[in-house]
Amino acid sequence: MDGRNVLDTVEKISAIKDKQYTIIIHSKEYQQLLEGMSRRIVNKSKIAPNGTKGCFVMRKEEKIYPEHFSDLSSSQLDRFIQYAIRLNLKALNSKNLVDSFCNSPENDGIAFQLVKVLYQNLSDFMIPKTKMLYNEWKELFRLAHDTQSDSSKQQAMINRKQSLESLLEVTLDGNNEEYCALFALQTAYAIIVKIVAYRIVSIVRYKSSFIDFERLVGIESEAMRQHLSSLEEGAVFRDYGITNLLEGDFFSWYTSKGQWTDAIAKKLSDVFRMLNMYSDKAVLNTGSGSSDFFKELYQGMIPSAVRHSLGEYYTKQWLASQVVKDALEQVNISNWRGLE
Repeated sequence: MDGRNVLDTVEKISAIKDKQYTIIIHSKEYQQLLEGMSRRIVNKSKIAPNGTKGCFVMRKEEKIYPEHFSDLSSSQLDRFIQYAIRLNLKALNSKNLVDSFCNSPENDGIAFQLVKVLYQNLSDFMIPKTKMLYNEWKELFRLAHDTQSDSSKQQAMINRKQSLESLLEVTLDGNNEEYCALFALQTAYAIIVKIVAYRIVSIVRYKSSFIDFERLVGIESEAMRQHLSSLEEGAVFRDYGITNLLEGDFFSWYTSKGQWTDAIAKKLSDVFRMLNMYSDKAVLNTGSGSSDFFKELYQGMIPSAVRHSLGEYYTKQWLASQVVKDALEQVNISNWRGLE
């Protein structure tokens, strides 16, 4: 893109009120200017600044994806530098999610820091709405604390408790504290999954991200709560036919005004800061990329002892495929279908 044209355009745009930026960005004139980016450059990011505001523009294959104009900030400049020197840019895939959020084997990543804050929050107080959701989840979850006759199950429960204590760096006294730890752990996982899925789904379906990680890094606590409360309502997921991320809606408790704290806001800001360093490539568009996208994150966040005690077992994919293949060879029925 010609530098002079970019600056001239930005100067004109800067004279217009902030609320009109989106309209300008999607205008025919601006789109034509963006199309002037050199076609010799593939999957390239640029920033159009005027000294006070800037707009990131991404060209992916044959499409242009401009972002909203926002005030120049340290995080925005940091992002530009990293684009420029191609350092620390991460592909949005399951392996990188685990590395970023779990930091195995130390297990001290952002995800587990969020778990600790959520657990402390639940331990300190629960407003009536949170207590209702917690009790409903607990009734459905039903930890097998009352099984006394099966020694193997008892050992699995002991291992689960020790695993949670190690993760949270606390001593869990009694069943309720263990329930609370699991509720916090599953809430943290659900939060990260919903945020990532919301970003991907909006790009896949609407060709534009409805969640601006960079802006959310620095917004005030109450504004963040309202934004996440809106996300938890899940309209975009329902529109796209994704309902399993919203089932029961037990894990939206943290956005309640009486339950929300600045400590939660700070940790979620760290989550957004991390996600801001990822590529926007919509991996769910490809079959290979979308297969069990969040499974590795689940296995990375939920300790194996916890998964084992809850009856979750995973067969190696190659073995499961071979079993299905061998079984199908034994079936002499055409157009046969089966459920896993």
